[in-house]
Amino acid sequence: MASATGERTAPPGRFVESWYEIAGLPLCARVAGRELARNLLGAFAHLARPPAAAAALTLEAWDESLDGPARPGPDWPPGTRREWPGGGGVLAAAAGGRFVGVENDHGAAWLDRRESRLRCWVRAADSLTLFETGKPCYFPLSTWLHDRGRQPVHAALVSWAGAGVLLSGPPGCGKSTCALACALDGFDFLGDDHVALEERGGGAWTGHSLFGGAWLTPGQLRRFPALAAAARAGRPPPADKLLVPMDEVLPGRLPVGVPIRALALPVLAPDAPAATIFSRVSPAEALRVLAAGAASVVPRPGATELMRLGRLAAELPAFRLELGQDIAGLSCALRALSSEAGVP
Repeated sequence: MASATGERTAPPGRFVESWYEIAGLPLCARVAGRELARNLLGAFAHLARPPAAAAALTLEAWDESLDGPARPGPDWPPGTRREWPGGGGVLAAAAGGRFVGVENDHGAAWLDRRESRLRCWVRAADSLTLFETGKPCYFPLSTWLHDRGRQPVHAALVSWAGAGVLLSGPPGCGKSTCALACALDGFDFLGDDHVALEERGGGAWTGHSLFGGAWLTPGQLRRFPALAAAARAGRPPPADKLLVPMDEVLPGRLPVGVPIRALALPVLAPDAPAATIFSRVSPAEALRVLAAGAASVVPRPGATELMRLGRLAAELPAFRLELGQDIAGLSCALRALSSEAGVP
């Protein structure tokens, strides 16, 4: 492919085709090279589905080291491209916002928002960073979801008896710790970092899993020895975290989406109690935390998205979750919280 707008993608016969369900929508991935397919699409393994009649999004990716096309160069009309640092490289938008993407020294991914086509290039299959492996094409994919009313948020999501509990809060509040403790004690796992929200109407909300990995610091991993064998290091960023493919740890327990029944806002107190406790909070407090989590993703929410989060906070019961020192007790607290929220 000569540019992000061109039609050339990869040498004939090199594509590996697979299908996934992303936030309830079919995605067709056509990747040149099995190693690149494994490295780029592994985070979507739990979302695999049979081929659909048509794709809502087409992802095409190729590996230049396999005699693929050289790095695409910018091909925008003069003055239409804007860029800013982010994603371990440069985030960019061009042609009035029709094209958005990320570029760095070893790869590029561009979304054509009009055609719902995402095109990716890498210098070599093994050049992907740990972030790119764990959250493939994060910026353009999030933009595509945002365009379709699926709102990416910085939150964790677990479910008990098919009912989801959304865990929201600032970095370091204990979302991942809580989600992983629950997942290792019988809950289903949909994400510990980024998930997507969808408003279904009539007070119904669905939480969608986006990526199948969990992110842990070495210190966190020591608290969950059952995850150590599956943990993977890689090229930065993030240099301080390890990636655990949760479908390897919990096969069959990573649903694509669940109805959200309650909101939990974890808090790590300096003088943490022995046991985890929870208490109801107001919709205003829940909205404040949810909005902060949504504001930390790209693209950031606008007025429409903030109003949607306001409805979520108003329609679902929300709880402050003060995390105790007993990690094993977190799942018991979440079950009790779910019961108070009306989950059978």
